Amino acid sequence: MKEEKQMLPGGMYRGVENKVKVKTLNYVIGVLFVLLICVVIFLAKQGGYNVTYETDGGDHISASLHKYGDVIELTSPHKIGYEFVGWYSDEDLTKEVNGKLQVEDHVTLYAKYSPNLYTISFQVDQGVSQPESVQRLFMSEYGELPILYSDTSTFVGWALDNQIIEPQTQITLNGNHSLTAIFK
Repeated sequence: MKEEKQMLPGGMYRGVENKVKVKTLNYVIGVLFVLLICVVIFLAKQGGYNVTYETDGGDHISASLHKYGDVIELTSPHKIGYEFVGWYSDEDLTKEVNGKLQVEDHVTLYAKYSPNLYTISFQVDQGVSQPESVQRLFMSEYGELPILYSDTSTFVGWALDNQIIEPQTQITLNGNHSLTAIFK
């Protein structure tokens, strides 16, 4: 024969009936349940991980908020005079992030660039032999420049847009360009 369990009056509130009214406990539990739902909704909307971008003078890319596990396609910033090499997860640019990133935590990505190589040609109008073009990196110095000799005039130097170019002048023009010989 099976023993029947005897149910005591009061159910889940058994033992508290003289201390707190059942109606009050029902109200408190209801409020706590609604509060819990609000917290879950808030965290679902606000929660996530920030991905920030340090573009080192390139195009600005706004930080973005992502959920754990999201895979994001990384965009390439543009920086005048440079070619974008890639994104790195450390300031020393040793830990490369290839094209896509799986979000697992807050992260700052650092852009790496290499300077463009430009051809510098030389324009000569005084019947002097034409020097060969040279190649230089953007933001580097012009370096050693050809010296010209003429029987009819004295070579003064090289100019770009009417400004004298010295060997230590930094290349700031974005693209191939020509220097013009100046004679007196």
